[in-house]
Amino acid sequence: MLQRKHKYVYDKVKNLAQVKITKVERDTNYGDWLNVYFVNKGKTYKANIKESDFRFVFYTVSPYKQYKYSQKHWNQIENMSISIGMTSDMVYLSWGLYDRHSKDTYSWGTTDMWVYEQSIGGDKYLYFVNDVLHSISTY
Repeated sequence: MLQRKHKYVYDKVKNLAQVKITKVERDTNYGDWLNVYFVNKGKTYKANIKESDFRFVFYTVSPYKQYKYSQKHWNQIENMSISIGMTSDMVYLSWGLYDRHSKDTYSWGTTDMWVYEQSIGGDKYLYFVNDVLHSISTY
């Protein structure tokens, strides 16, 4: 399963699309980057990703089998959309790994702030309370 991460390649491939990886090679210009070739719906694509991000971009087990979400939430995840009330797992499947975060634990529960830097319209700040998305801010 492919999770969208870099828009220049994945604008044509839906988030969480099933793909077949045909080749992985180290980028000759950047040693810690990989060129990943994959097939989706009969077309071949090339993704250039950080080696350390590989496990966050390509899933070996279908999230559809792992998580029991409503069709509404799956539609949001597939379209890289999020909304208040989604869990952190849902947001992760939709938007991928954050750029930075900070988590605090209190007697009543936890708060977690995820930051997606250089998003469309500015940096996105997502605030979770007890693992549920509580608010979204753009700066």
